[in-house]
Amino acid sequence: MAPPCEKMVLFDLDNTLFDHYHSLRRAISAVQEKYSGLAATPVSVLINHYNQCLQQAYDGYLEKVITYDETESEKVKLFFQAVHLPEPTAKDIKEFRDTYKPVYRENRRATPGSIETLARLREHGYRLAIITNGQTKDQTDKAKAIGVYHLLDHIITSEETGYPKPDVRIFQYAMGKLSFGSAYMVGDSIESDIRGALETQLTAVLYSPLSRDTVQHLFGQDVPIINHMSHLLSHLGISTPSFDPQFTTTGSDLVVHGFGIDIVTEPRHCLNASQDVVLQLTKNMGLALVALSTKRYITAISLLGQMVKAIAKVSAPIRVECLLISFPAHEDKAPALSGPEPRIVRREHSICVEYENLVLEGTAEAQVMIREVTLLLQSHCNHLMKDYSRAAMRQLRTAMLDIAKKAGIEDNVVITGEEIDK
Repeated sequence: MAPPCEKMVLFDLDNTLFDHYHSLRRAISAVQEKYSGLAATPVSVLINHYNQCLQQAYDGYLEKVITYDETESEKVKLFFQAVHLPEPTAKDIKEFRDTYKPVYRENRRATPGSIETLARLREHGYRLAIITNGQTKDQTDKAKAIGVYHLLDHIITSEETGYPKPDVRIFQYAMGKLSFGSAYMVGDSIESDIRGALETQLTAVLYSPLSRDTVQHLFGQDVPIINHMSHLLSHLGISTPSFDPQFTTTGSDLVVHGFGIDIVTEPRHCLNASQDVVLQLTKNMGLALVALSTKRYITAISLLGQMVKAIAKVSAPIRVECLLISFPAHEDKAPALSGPEPRIVRREHSICVEYENLVLEGTAEAQVMIREVTLLLQSHCNHLMKDYSRAAMRQLRTAMLDIAKKAGIEDNVVITGEEIDK
């Protein structure tokens, strides 16, 4: 048996790593469109009703009042009753499920920041597991669908152990199976996750996206609260990568220090960029600054336009065909650009590309422009690191338009598309 692991984090799945509310909202909206009797009821009210019915049906299963298979029909019956629809027949239940379930499944995703957080934890040597009340197959399929399964060491379910949370025996089972003496337990349920963890002498962290508090006194202990999954990293003493470009001048040279990106390359909410895509984006940034230093403005605009399209291609639901980018032709007879080489660190789930000392020769006037564009490009990188693709594209557009204005061709440069401005 492996020695006990002290760097262990356990997660709840539903409403913690899995964004149940997002899928539920889309599915209930589809249900509302199908049933005219629900048209006047706000979606938020319908969601509350369905959540309560879902929990009531599942409690019946945990209490062995109904079987797991019967929970499907039971929650539909309870929902119809709650929203004052006639008692459903077997056909009605099937029609409801045929409307609800496909939409729910198609919209499954991880909660904001979860994939990035799991990836960073893995790279810092943490072992990760899920402890969840549910069926092993269902919860495993869900973890795969939202893109976290391959980042986990194990998924432990109440079906596997025979004990649902907050029963300490499911946590004790995990401790034995995964060989850890202490661990963090992160979950959204005060009763199931926090109580169960504390009673098993684990360190509990409450995940509560709507909370403004940072700590809550629960079951005799102060429990830290995070309202975004990425905040778990700082709670564990893991710093989030950041860049703050600095500039020094040596004669006619402008030297840019600390300019780059450190980004998780696992598929996320919006961005699904490979390490090679990130590397090309970063090289384009360096080339664009070199072009600026030699007043090759159209070349710089072209390089940044390529970046906008590249980001659109790897971002959902952005459609690159909806973008319109137009500018004058390239400079005639211009020699090929020689790009600076950045420092590259490839990891299993992320990549860091940084220009540590980017030397650019140019006039004082050119250096002012280079500084402004560098900061816009860094802001674009920062947005990509946070999975904000559209915000990143807007920063690139601003840089392109600023360069066009400097070149006196702002009236001939067009960068539009609802995909940028949504």
